[in-house]
Amino acid sequence: MRIDWTALGEEAVDLLRRYLMIDTTNPPGNEIEGAKFLAAVLERDGIPSETVESAPGRANLVARLAGDGSLPGIVSTTTSTSSTPTGATGRWTRSAARSATDTSTGAARST
Repeated sequence: MRIDWTALGEEAVDLLRRYLMIDTTNPPGNEIEGAKFLAAVLERDGIPSETVESAPGRANLVARLAGDGSLPGIVSTTTSTSSTPTGATGRWTRSAARSATDTSTGAARST
């Protein structure tokens, strides 16, 4: 099987752009919307996942891939799915959603 790295890169950029358009600004966070988006991406690729809420709207996404036992197991975690408000502590001057649609700067923002 040959991998089309150009198409894969374009898909990754598109997924990130669509993900950043989801408003998970903290407070209140509303990470459930980000978790739902990521769960749909995983489901499309046949990866089962579970969304767990610690409080209404405050969600974590858990997904597991079973190996064949030939390699040791791996544990992977991710960072928060909420965004910092624009202007908070003076570090961000525009929203993640705006950054996701403006490719002129090449800047990225953690969510």
